Amino acid sequence: MEAAGAAGRVGTAGLHYQVFTLLFAGQLTTDPTVGVLVARLLLGEPDPPADLVEDTLRRYPAAPFTLWRFTTGPVALAGRLPAHAPVLVDLRATGLPFGAGPHYCLGAALARLEGIRGGRLTRLPLRLPK
Repeated sequence: MEAAGAAGRVGTAGLHYQVFTLLFAGQLTTDPTVGVLVARLLLGEPDPPADLVEDTLRRYPAAPFTLWRFTTGPVALAGRLPAHAPVLVDLRATGLPFGAGPHYCLGAALARLEGIRGGRLTRLPLRLPK
């Protein structure tokens, strides 16, 4: 974005919009992730993983949406699919909560940062009342 702005391909309003999008669009997914982290801590999992944040993102993605993708060429998948055939991908089955390649989530770093902040609650004596 910085290079595009410097080259005049994106105006100031466009740059402001992108910053706004990165900061606020991620809130809809990072808030539930922190909630799941807190719930896992309160439930007192017997053997929490060493990297609770990454494990939570993998096992409980905040946006477990199914996404349409299209084949780039003929593919053998439950039969034969031609090029440009629609394929519905369930993100929960991929183990990639932020996608990959050109579809990689721009907010992944923000989500991890928020998760780490929520994961710091492990230092507090959290427990549910009996």
